[in-house]
Amino acid sequence: LVSSNGLIDYEFVQITPNDLSTIDQTWDLPLDPEAADVAGVMGLGPIGVAVNGVPLFGAFEAPQDGYGDPFSDGLLDGCNGHTAPGGMYHYHARFGCLFEDPDQPGLVYGYANDGYAIVAPSECADDGCTSTEAVTSSYVRVDDASTAAFEAWEYQEGAGDLDECNGRTDADGVYRYYVTDTFPYLPFCYHGITDAAQGDFVGEPPTGGPPAP
Repeated sequence: LVSSNGLIDYEFVQITPNDLSTIDQTWDLPLDPEAADVAGVMGLGPIGVAVNGVPLFGAFEAPQDGYGDPFSDGLLDGCNGHTAPGGMYHYHARFGCLFEDPDQPGLVYGYANDGYAIVAPSECADDGCTSTEAVTSSYVRVDDASTAAFEAWEYQEGAGDLDECNGRTDADGVYRYYVTDTFPYLPFCYHGITDAAQGDFVGEPPTGGPPAP
């Protein structure tokens, strides 16, 4: 059970027209997440929570903004966050500013609503972890003219290390999401069972559900 007022402990730089507000929030996350039979689509609003208690949003904006990718559109601050209408500060992309060593293998950045951990995009290259290797997304840019996340990017199995949700089952048998420096940056669909899923993930914009707060 995670409770937070949603405030950051670094300087707020206003990127959107929305002021920063204190918003009490609670996440009830499963300690033992279970894989779903079919990946679930992430709707608008919080998809999980960072280790500092700040909400995580997917790599797209609301439909009135054309489901644009806020990272590519330059709508995020130096920690890849901004405020939604109502003042909720949230991250849309990798928020490495929180950590002294943001590439440390296994470093937990946060948790998705289904309970699975979200970790740094690095893995040990040898048993002693004397060197590391980057873990990469499998999404490929297919339309340079489009700013809509679901049109500009396409999941291509094998193009990187991760699945369509930006995660994988590692050698220890545990599934983890990874933050990545390229789209979709954070989890992009739910690998696990959660009431937050809005139907089966088919690589298209979410439909229904509440608007982003």
